Amino acid sequence: MGVSTYYAADFPSTIYPFDAGPAYLDEVSWTRPGMSGKYSMYCFAGASDELLEQYPLVRQITDRRGDKSLEYRLRRGVRGLFETIRQAAVAICQVEKLRITKIGLTIPVQWTLDFETSYREIVSQAFSDIDPAQIHFFTESEALARYLFRYHNRELDPTGKRYGSMMFLDFGGHNMVRMPPVSVCPVLSYPPAC
Repeated sequence: MGVSTYYAADFPSTIYPFDAGPAYLDEVSWTRPGMSGKYSMYCFAGASDELLEQYPLVRQITDRRGDKSLEYRLRRGVRGLFETIRQAAVAICQVEKLRITKIGLTIPVQWTLDFETSYREIVSQAFSDIDPAQIHFFTESEALARYLFRYHNRELDPTGKRYGSMMFLDFGGHNMVRMPPVSVCPVLSYPPAC
């Protein structure tokens, strides 16, 4: 069942694992040291040194592997983000008389199965009523293609002709390569498939 109405939502992906305050806030704090929650996946997945060389900003946590206190706060922060998203998604589904049955998550193309396993585990904790097998991963360009073909098929081809293939070029970059994000959109596609 497709939902044709989209709701505005903005969930900061910044987490705060470096001090004793709440590990996730639903607004950006300019007074606390924070980082993108996406960075934590490199720690949880045990990213290779070759991959970490491409993303020096991740070193602030991966160099501290084995620090159980930091890992606990990283998990709390990312889980807090997904619990906040879950609350908003459930509220929308209650109004629309829908329920969440599947979750589609966009991921960077560089992420391996270890990343997916770690990511699925954290999302499953926040969305505990969803079967983990119903959490699916798509690269950003795959997600764009699925969205366009599902909801905008007529705009892509107003003549109604069917083509055997279509090219999508994704020039997006990994937001951790050079600059730390100030505020980014959630990793979870919103709203989740209800």
